[in-house]
Amino acid sequence: MARLAGVAAIVLVTAGVIYGCAWISPESQMERQLRAELADMVEGAQDATWQFREELAADPEAVISEVGGIADARAALSDPTLEVPFGVWTLIDLAKTDEGTALTLTTKTDVSRGGGFFTMSDEGRVCFDLLVSPDGSRIDTLPADCGDVGQALGDDLQGDSASIDVGLNELDLRRSVDSSDYRPLPCQCYSGSDCDCPGG
Repeated sequence: MARLAGVAAIVLVTAGVIYGCAWISPESQMERQLRAELADMVEGAQDATWQFREELAADPEAVISEVGGIADARAALSDPTLEVPFGVWTLIDLAKTDEGTALTLTTKTDVSRGGGFFTMSDEGRVCFDLLVSPDGSRIDTLPADCGDVGQALGDDLQGDSASIDVGLNELDLRRSVDSSDYRPLPCQCYSGSDCDCPGG
């Protein structure tokens, strides 16, 4: 009887260890890290776009090439012989409507754990719209469907077969930004230097 009780205890402990490992498995940790990094990249696109918001609201085609980190891939979509430009965010559509200027972007990242033969990696991609309000006072971030754009652009955008398409709604991020998110830094004066702060 004692022997059976010992076997049962071993089974329960083993099950608990397995369940515990599943709960904190490297795969689930990597998935959380992947989503966190994608969220950071989307918010980075908000930041990069913010300083050009007024120009994008007025004449997006004239200024889109100046937004740092955004690579315009629209030409490569219509002409597969063209090389896809490199950028942190890939622009696949740009439209100005009564609702504002919409930039349809995609970005991807990868995370890995371990090393050597035990390296595990995941690659994820998210598509989203940055909608600049007509007066340039706000940027809303909305889900976007990239469809088969990945096939049109090849590996530059789609990644390998293990790439995971992550929906914007699966990410924890700011969905709208305005001037309250970009308050100017406090003015500071330094001894022995010219001071442009109010009051001198």
